[in-house]
Amino acid sequence: MIGIDKIALHTREFKPLDLTDRSVWGIASNQKQGSTGDIPTWVDSKGHTTQANSVYHNHELFNLTIDYKGCNIQFNPSKIKHQYNLLSTGVEFKETISTIETEINKICSLDFKNMSLCRFDLARNQSMDFPISMYFGGLRLLKGKRSESRNEPEGFYIGNRTHQSIFYNKETGLKYSLGNSNFITPPNFMRGECRYLKSLSVKRYANGIRNINDLFELSPSDLDLSYKNYFNKVIFVRSKLGLQLKIDWNDEIQLFQSLKKDMPKGYFSYWLQLNSINNLMDQFGSMQSVKDFISSDELGESLSARYRNLKKLEQLIALRGQLDKQRNEVTDASLLQEIKQRFVA
Repeated sequence: MIGIDKIALHTREFKPLDLTDRSVWGIASNQKQGSTGDIPTWVDSKGHTTQANSVYHNHELFNLTIDYKGCNIQFNPSKIKHQYNLLSTGVEFKETISTIETEINKICSLDFKNMSLCRFDLARNQSMDFPISMYFGGLRLLKGKRSESRNEPEGFYIGNRTHQSIFYNKETGLKYSLGNSNFITPPNFMRGECRYLKSLSVKRYANGIRNINDLFELSPSDLDLSYKNYFNKVIFVRSKLGLQLKIDWNDEIQLFQSLKKDMPKGYFSYWLQLNSINNLMDQFGSMQSVKDFISSDELGESLSARYRNLKKLEQLIALRGQLDKQRNEVTDASLLQEIKQRFVA
């Protein structure tokens, strides 16, 4: 199931109830070296004043921070219910939100359900065929639109300042956060997350929602569609190739004959390229390195030729993954194909 992993809300309309209660509020008054600005003064509903760069309240259900940007609240509705299972929209989600709102109202006055939704994370858990570390080579073949990619501890990240995705070993993450707690996860436990980091990104990728009230109107299938559309259109975009979808060969003879029928003038050259693509990936180290080479000005290719060559490369990679899976070969391309099938198919 695809569920909600993290939510962040923001507003400039708020009033803390009693900032003098140090059992409730923490303060941060440090100033950066060279700073000459005055420390802000905060006024609570009782008229008390507190000087601090920010004030905060860390609750077991949420974290609330007030600073010069306004009031920010972050929480993970799924984690409230379970260590790693995910919560989607519906009755249980509304009950969780109601519990959080009740606790917030004890310390701060604000319109919780109409706060701006400035971060929204969706996630999916899957039990994979192999140890998670085996998939990192396949993940390195990915390169999202206008995004950077890099290895993370026990995972792989693709993203920018407005949206991100990450695949990682969820079991290791739980052991790190929970210590020696006794829990049992499915074998080879991978999590794939998409993170919409700005209000505009949330509206763009998550059905135009702006706040909790809008989120209440979404069904679990709406969240599923948001998650799958993001990965297919932003992260796995190179895999959406018509040729890949029509391939259904069971052995090399059928592959060769199908290529001959579809491409009578270039089938043999294409077959050779298809069977050497893994060596090309090994030589350059990653999908992005091959793309950078093909796009290099030093090659002297026109823009149309670069675009045509990049499309051909992407087509070969996608097809290679499909064939590796049919042949039961474990390669980076076949592992990436498994990830795509498990998470976004």
